[in-house]
Amino acid sequence: LCQGSAADLIKRAMVAIDDRLLRMSGVPTESSSGASARLAEGVAPRGRLLLQVHDELVFEVEEGGAAALRDAVTKAMVHDAAMLKV
Repeated sequence: LCQGSAADLIKRAMVAIDDRLLRMSGVPTESSSGASARLAEGVAPRGRLLLQVHDELVFEVEEGGAAALRDAVTKAMVHDAAMLKV
């Protein structure tokens, strides 16, 4: 990896996570093609991204929604954000 690629990956992850959570909740987004269009079935967890610290994302989620948020975040990061072209 080149210097700066971790920052690029985390930025892509944040956009992909936001897009995935909005689309899971039924809110239309501008992104309708590519990997982010492949959504997991289910209900969007009621949570939000609070902050980013280096390579970590900190979320706030309602009690009982952590597992659903974890799954949505994992899918967004693996399937959407990891497609970095160099």
